[in-house]
Amino acid sequence: MIVGKLAQQEPLWEPETQSGYHSVTFGFLVGEVILLVSGKTVGTFLGEEVAEPLGADFHIGLGDEHFGRVAELSVPTPRP
Repeated sequence: MIVGKLAQQEPLWEPETQSGYHSVTFGFLVGEVILLVSGKTVGTFLGEEVAEPLGADFHIGLGDEHFGRVAELSVPTPRP
């Protein structure tokens, strides 16, 4: 649903003159590419293909027991 809404957005500048991604919505776009290419969710793909081979402690989505290890996102104050 979010990716569909992003796809419907009008560009903020003339196409092919600039590029940019938002730090929050970028993950949804990358996740969709991973899903279309691999058939796996981003969490499953990164867990199986990256984290497990490296022995990394990796989570996308976690239980309450891990919340103390997570940084909070803060919403920036709107510009005047």
